[in-house]
Amino acid sequence: LSGLVHWLCDTWGTLDLPVVGKHLLRPFREHHIDPQEMTRHGFCETNGDNFALCIPMLLVMGYRLRCDPSIVAEVEKQFGLLFLNLYIMFTNQIHKCSHQIERGPLARALQRLWLILPADHHKVHHQ
Repeated sequence: LSGLVHWLCDTWGTLDLPVVGKHLLRPFREHHIDPQEMTRHGFCETNGDNFALCIPMLLVMGYRLRCDPSIVAEVEKQFGLLFLNLYIMFTNQIHKCSHQIERGPLARALQRLWLILPADHHKVHHQ
């Protein structure tokens, strides 16, 4: 899913599109000019736009679970939406791990297991 979004942001649209141009397309395209740029940002700058996109959906999900007991019957769907939102929220942080010179032990372990993209494999994308 993130690969498809990445390709769309690299190829379609212009930077002057309202909201999407500044918050989605610009960071993707600048990232190809300076791949290390994202490693110089803190947590909020790296992930803020993704969090802003997902928090309303998570609030609606929480409200529905609290107010509508019948929704529990759709537990698989709700967990799927929850994990999709969590993935979207942290996708830039995960991507940042592929560019960092020094990664923490958790990131290194997840990359070894291919649960997140290993840095060596990701470098091919930037060549």
